[in-house]
Amino acid sequence: MAAIDKMYVSGKELREAIAWAREHGLAVFENGHKTNLLAYIAGYNEDIVNGTEEINDTREYVLWNTPCYLDRWLAKNCPLECVQNSLKHHNYDEETVEEMKAWKYPGPFCKPRKDMKLKVLQSPRNIRWIKWYMTKKIPCWRISVYPDKPDGSNWREKLAYDAQLDTWIESGIGGWMPYSSEDYEIKWYRNIHLKTLLRLIRHWNIPAGYIVECEQIKYKIPSFKIRVK
Repeated sequence: MAAIDKMYVSGKELREAIAWAREHGLAVFENGHKTNLLAYIAGYNEDIVNGTEEINDTREYVLWNTPCYLDRWLAKNCPLECVQNSLKHHNYDEETVEEMKAWKYPGPFCKPRKDMKLKVLQSPRNIRWIKWYMTKKIPCWRISVYPDKPDGSNWREKLAYDAQLDTWIESGIGGWMPYSSEDYEIKWYRNIHLKTLLRLIRHWNIPAGYIVECEQIKYKIPSFKIRVK
């Protein structure tokens, strides 16, 4: 749901939702990503979830504010009447609840292939002078993946990175599947080498037709740019 689409429930419905979330535990998506259901409820009802506050049956509560991909999972898997009614009354622009339930996972976007070829388009010549900054243990390099398009529209179709599964997903699938961030920040606190970056791209199985850019987030120096063919 969008940020303004909080789901409101009665005290009784909140109690039922917490019990169901505790019993069910995790929402497991088709790609293997797992989301803690109780954490979404605790976002608005932390004291109640922790047992330090009692539920008042006479008042209304915010149950949660869920992203679109979790709404679609709930449409398929949540038996609570209050949740199903909320999904039916929400004005979705793209699909109905029935279409949510009928949607099928198309499989991983990044698939292993033996014919991957990489072309280095740009590489910093000397980055030893910022080595002192890396010793402070701060993430210095950020990777983004976008289509190789000359018309400037590539930023709209950036791949999204899922740190939990260590893979990239298509932005269109991102509405259906969870992910961690649009960019991947390398957590190493040392110089990034071209060979390391090439090894990462092969490990991720980035599809052909994409540019992988690794940029320094502190200093304005030329970034690494690799074309996947």
